[in-house]
Amino acid sequence: MTGVTHMLAATAIYKVVPLGKPIVLAMAFGSHFLLDAIPHYELSTLLNYILGAITFSFLVILAFYTQNYYLLVAAFLGALPDLNWILGWNQSLGQFHSFMHVSNVLQQQSALIIAEAVFDIVLTFVILRQSKLR
Repeated sequence: MTGVTHMLAATAIYKVVPLGKPIVLAMAFGSHFLLDAIPHYELSTLLNYILGAITFSFLVILAFYTQNYYLLVAAFLGALPDLNWILGWNQSLGQFHSFMHVSNVLQQQSALIIAEAVFDIVLTFVILRQSKLR
């Protein structure tokens, strides 16, 4: 699953779920594991970094515009298990992440790439709509 999907899903959860911040941020973090349990493909690390940086930049602009910096906290929490996997901060989190990650990652199948891209576009519209941008 791409970092884009993890960040956007976590941010959409933060924007849509009408519960307190601690609960919603925990759900944003937990969404990573649920998404990774779905069969998916993996992009190259470089492409994932580039798309992730573009997405995070979009979220920084949105957070600045709306003065809601918890958007960035949610996005960070959504991507945290992958960041931990790359940087090796916490072994227990890494083991749980590996356990939850689908074992048969598919190799760039067009239908899955398109489905995830459409999902990301829908999440972006949800986030923008919930941010009440006019």
